[in-house]
Amino acid sequence: MSKIAIHIISRTGRVHWLLEAWLRKNGLRADWIIAPYSVSQGRNTSVVEFFRSGKEPFLLQLDDDIVPLLKTEPIIGTDEPLAYCAYPPRKSIQGILNKMMTGCMRIRRDILEGMQPPWFEPLLNKTGNSQVENEGWKVIKQAKQMGFEPVRVGWAGHLVEVVAAYRDDQTAFAWPYEMRL
Repeated sequence: MSKIAIHIISRTGRVHWLLEAWLRKNGLRADWIIAPYSVSQGRNTSVVEFFRSGKEPFLLQLDDDIVPLLKTEPIIGTDEPLAYCAYPPRKSIQGILNKMMTGCMRIRRDILEGMQPPWFEPLLNKTGNSQVENEGWKVIKQAKQMGFEPVRVGWAGHLVEVVAAYRDDQTAFAWPYEMRL
């Protein structure tokens, strides 16, 4: 298994006991990145901290609200340059979503070093008042331009379902209490 830095991205500093138990079971130690203002802020801070550490070849970012399963464990040992665990497909208003989520993503150091910061930022609509893509779109776009395709290596559960709605032919994600349908 390659050496990895594990960062838990959190807005609250709390982690679900299932994630804690999974880390312990697999003998893993994670560092906390607290991001009270935005998840993209936390992800970018994670990359900066990863660069400062200067040792591990891989960074694994985990959201504090994922629920690891047995099918999540391949993310620990994979040598894929850019890997992720997807959430099981969920029903949306207009079908099934199979978007890559970044709540459980592992990326090789040299890929991040070859990118322009900020690595993570949400894609907003033309007016800037609605999120069209999650904060991972930019890092994935840059990785693809460098010739690296994201590879799903497992599945992870999610504590709070994200609601998907379609606005102006674009998928918009929001937490349930933010949706106004």
